Amino acid sequence: MPRTGGVYSPPAGTKGVSNTTIQSVPYNAFVDDLTADANAARPVTAGGTGSTTASGARTALGLAIGTNVQAFDAGLQAIAGLTTAADRMIYTTALDVYATTALTPFARTILDDATAAAARTTLELGTAAVKNTGTSGDAVPLLNAANTWSAAQTIAAAQPILTFTDTDTGVDHSISGNSSVGGFFIQVDQNSEGTASVLRVDVRGSQKLAITSTAAEFSVPIAMGTNHAISFAGTGAATTRTNLGLGTAATQNTGTSGANVPLMNAANTWAALQTVANASGGAGDTWGGRLLHLENFAPGIYFQDNSGSVNNGLLNVDSNLLRIWGTPNTDGTSLTEHFRLNISTGAALFGGTLSVNSAVGFGSTMSVTGASTLTGRVNFGERIVSTGTDAIIGTASAGQVILRPNGGDGGFTTGQIVVTPTTFTWNGETVYHSGNVVPVADGGTGSTTASGARSNLGLGGLAVMDVTGLFYTGSSVSNTVFPVGSIVFASLGGTRPDLNSTTTVRLSGTTGYSIEGAEAALSGTWRHRGGYTVSGDRFGIYQRVA
Repeated sequence: MPRTGGVYSPPAGTKGVSNTTIQSVPYNAFVDDLTADANAARPVTAGGTGSTTASGARTALGLAIGTNVQAFDAGLQAIAGLTTAADRMIYTTALDVYATTALTPFARTILDDATAAAARTTLELGTAAVKNTGTSGDAVPLLNAANTWSAAQTIAAAQPILTFTDTDTGVDHSISGNSSVGGFFIQVDQNSEGTASVLRVDVRGSQKLAITSTAAEFSVPIAMGTNHAISFAGTGAATTRTNLGLGTAATQNTGTSGANVPLMNAANTWAALQTVANASGGAGDTWGGRLLHLENFAPGIYFQDNSGSVNNGLLNVDSNLLRIWGTPNTDGTSLTEHFRLNISTGAALFGGTLSVNSAVGFGSTMSVTGASTLTGRVNFGERIVSTGTDAIIGTASAGQVILRPNGGDGGFTTGQIVVTPTTFTWNGETVYHSGNVVPVADGGTGSTTASGARSNLGLGGLAVMDVTGLFYTGSSVSNTVFPVGSIVFASLGGTRPDLNSTTTVRLSGTTGYSIEGAEAALSGTWRHRGGYTVSGDRFGIYQRVA
């Protein structure tokens, strides 16, 4: 008889009784049973391996290679033989041969950098680290062995261009240059008394200029080129001013009134109120003269009100457009356009509310745009009437718009349309209301939600499912996930499951399914729905229910 739970028990009626003849049939059956048990694989619970093969024994004992335990690997064996310590890392020296080397904490801060830029930051490198050396272009200048630039260098304008610093007393600082026709020498040293610094300029070995903190001494005449000589030998202030090319403003004082030059403060603001007298019109001026002429790229005038927290304004001309802007801050950086006038066509565009309280005529099209340009509206008080009495757009109460075709400036008119935020009425009949729904009987859904509409139309849960939610459409031989309701046929082996019982269904190679073995299990809950036998093999029908 088979073992129960791995424990062998003799068949009933096989034990001998004193003074009783042993019967051959039970005795022979007992011997056969012992023979069968001795030849069968001893189960794990009885101290065996539960298998007659090495791979089966490993599986039964939970030692399957690649599943429960790692197969032998020469590389892992080599790593296992290493002696590790803090701040060391493993590296390969040959195939399956490993060793350790030092890995400092600082080195790890470089290894965790994802980019070259991050690594440069860790190394505290500057921007010059990514530059090449060279003599021109975006390069780092290169000196040769004699501390001489390897090529001519150009220093862009800066303040100062070069600075020479030395704290040693009595040491000269100089710049010199040589050529085939002579040389120059510029240096800073001390005067003969050693009490002051002197800037000297020598050309061809001869001093031409000496400058101290109180005087400048020229050893040659000063010339500014042909017809631009400056003479300090004038007989008076006027002659000297003429020699210096000064104008009449040079003799004026600064001030805020009278015969003075207007003075601005540090914020480029007039220090006091300025008045521009009326000017007579010049050639082409038909408006009486220019009081103020602004000429620049997009010239404008900024108006700032210092009386409190109010908006300020900007008036400017840009690309043939006269524009008025509003700004809520004092620096004029946040601007909102409120008015635009095309100087060529005369077309005007308003960004805010335009109130028209009486009849007004427009020589060209007037438009109030949406968010694409300027946001605003036009308020015409009561209504807009098109040419003649063909149509009237008006309002009888707040939040209501009425369109009356064919005139009808008064009460209800045939064809009248009334629109409010919640209703739409035509010919006196409300054809839409925000709280109404169209019933199923009138061709609607009777609901304002998708789920409610499906319920009213008698649709079940399948209505919102895709094909892939109902059927498995794939072709993988290793797929283990099937939609709920799917049916598979599985080999039962020696098992006889009860009808509608739950069972784990597994893959059986690449050709079928089985409720035995250790291959991958199918996802979900599967119930036994019946079975059949073919050529002695039993198969079960299983359906996924959850």
